[in-house]
Amino acid sequence: QEEGVSEGNIFLTDGKYLYIMKKSGDVYSRTRSLVIYAAENGVLTKCCEIPLDKTDDSDYISYEAMYVEKDMLVLIGYTNKKCYDDYSEKPVTFGMFYDISDRMAPEKINTVTQSGYYESSRITDGVLYLVSSYTPSSSYRQDEYEKYIPLYNDMLVEEENIYCPEYISGNIYTVVGSVDLAKPMTYKDTEAVVADPDNMYVSQNAIYFLASEPWYLYNTWQLYDMGASADESGVKYVLDELVGKVVNKLKAGDEKTKSTLMKFTIDKGSIEYAGETKVYGSADSQFSFSEHNGYLRLVTTTMDYESGERSCGLYIFDDDLVGEIDGLADGESVKSVRFLGDMVYFVTFRNTDPLFAVDISVPDKPVIVDEIKLPGFSEYLHPYGEGLLFGLGYEADESNGSLQNVKMSMFDISNPADIEEVDRMQLDAYYSGAMYEHRAILVNADRNLIGFVTEENIISTDDTGANITGELAQVYRLYSYDAEDGFVQHIECVL
Repeated sequence: QEEGVSEGNIFLTDGKYLYIMKKSGDVYSRTRSLVIYAAENGVLTKCCEIPLDKTDDSDYISYEAMYVEKDMLVLIGYTNKKCYDDYSEKPVTFGMFYDISDRMAPEKINTVTQSGYYESSRITDGVLYLVSSYTPSSSYRQDEYEKYIPLYNDMLVEEENIYCPEYISGNIYTVVGSVDLAKPMTYKDTEAVVADPDNMYVSQNAIYFLASEPWYLYNTWQLYDMGASADESGVKYVLDELVGKVVNKLKAGDEKTKSTLMKFTIDKGSIEYAGETKVYGSADSQFSFSEHNGYLRLVTTTMDYESGERSCGLYIFDDDLVGEIDGLADGESVKSVRFLGDMVYFVTFRNTDPLFAVDISVPDKPVIVDEIKLPGFSEYLHPYGEGLLFGLGYEADESNGSLQNVKMSMFDISNPADIEEVDRMQLDAYYSGAMYEHRAILVNADRNLIGFVTEENIISTDDTGANITGELAQVYRLYSYDAEDGFVQHIECVL
């Protein structure tokens, strides 16, 4: 998503070697093997294969992603660690480091661990940032610190490195650790946040978390306003003081879904809490965020608790909110967002697909410069060279919004004030995981290639033509785009 911020994958190339994280026959244990191939003179040669097995004290392990940074291979995943004192198992996220200066004989350097299930990771400026989600049991005694405070390499996170927002929902930590790839024997810094964020975005300068405000805050106000006691309503865990604060806020007209936006600055592995603020709504994905020239830009979907209606908004922050467009696309939700410099393009949907183009070059005065409405919507947007924007999504019935087949769209955005859909192709497919996982699609404008997998029914008949059968299949499709011919298919391969 961001230049200079690497995201882990299960298939990588550095231009000379291919790194493939292969599944094993035991699909339930999630063990894998890592195979390195050399690509030279049009020939693939196997260099080595690293077995990625379970650890000694676990029955389950899941390898989720890898990175290759020069001669360093980083493997990321999580496992269940056995706790012999109470015979339980706890999830532990790990980072494994290998020296691959000799691709024929990689050497394992070290493994770091932190509490919780793996959530995400990034590498920027030579530092790995590892994020996990840890939920301790509420039944532990007060003095059993090691059971309800996150651990890094089996050591408790320091008190000054635990951050607790004013309002929290549940007992979930988001755990962040940094490892300098030049010194991978231990963590550079650690941070634990008592929050369960819906989305995470990472720039070269900061990690942002967006956590939805608990829905029960509004419901509690309704019960409180009707005179219901905590016992009568069943909401025994909400304090009167908290309820009173919520009542005052909501009666002032603040009756929309909100989220807490938290910022942690990162600098060569150092992680520091920088601040938080409230924002209306929630984000669709990490692409709903963008940091540019010192400003964070964010597109959200908001629901009004009273009417139940949704709307969309754009918000721009420095230390405070400096610009916004609120109440966009009444009744619709954000489906996809793409920030391109001083422009943002985003798609909303109910029955049709409005594509908005907003000029955000003046942060305190964002301006909608164009809006086009089309059937269906694009679930994913990707720039395609100069002046073009590619979209992958669904066709839909304009009368009721019911989804139909997968579609591709190409938009001409050379003049943001006059956007045009210059081509659209509807596929014989009902789903593609590439809409929801941006690492599962190839979009390369320089080589004019667009590739992804779809799921569809393959219909076949026997020699008589009388017996018709259908088979669910995954199909890899590869296209190019031509200004005159539109989308041109090159490969349709049943996997």
